[in-house]
Amino acid sequence: MALRPARRPSISKSDAVISQLEAAVLLLLRGFDPIPVHTLVWASRTVLNDLNKIETIPILDMLDDAVLRRVEPGFVGEWKRHQNRAANFFKHADRDPDETLEGVNLDALNSIELLICILATQQLAGEIPRTLACGLTYLGHRSGRWFDFRGYCEDVLGGTEHYDSFRRWRPEKQREIALGAFERAYMEQNWSGLRVPTTNPVK
Repeated sequence: MALRPARRPSISKSDAVISQLEAAVLLLLRGFDPIPVHTLVWASRTVLNDLNKIETIPILDMLDDAVLRRVEPGFVGEWKRHQNRAANFFKHADRDPDETLEGVNLDALNSIELLICILATQQLAGEIPRTLACGLTYLGHRSGRWFDFRGYCEDVLGGTEHYDSFRRWRPEKQREIALGAFERAYMEQNWSGLRVPTTNPVK
């Protein structure tokens, strides 16, 4: 009996970025080690950076500038090397098989880069799945030093009701709410196959 060939669906660059970011959000919300989170986030960031060279993603440059404004004068180059250092360390071992990685706060770096990637993906694709909207909500509340998430909710999502409600919870409760919303959204997406706009991501 002849075997049927395996189904091989086509995958776009945008599809790949969204899937990697969904996995990163899930791992982060479940409290997994930050190393795989960083690897997924930086793979997505690399694709977004390349796409930005072909067709500008304005929010990507805007958010990078917003982060750089928080860096002390004279340390911008060091920050940029810091951004790439962990990703290169986890990806290569040909020149430094015995090296160790020190001085990198992966949790903080992941929170910044994951939020930037989600926002850039939304602008690139026009919409994101509710799974990423859950990550956007959770991370957005931790970005006050460099990103006006409340203003973003007002301008893009049409109001701050859900922002104001979510911010009242303790961080542990916020994580629990976001994880529950992510898992429900993921199940719904797999049943329906739909991508929905980022309105009211966490209820």
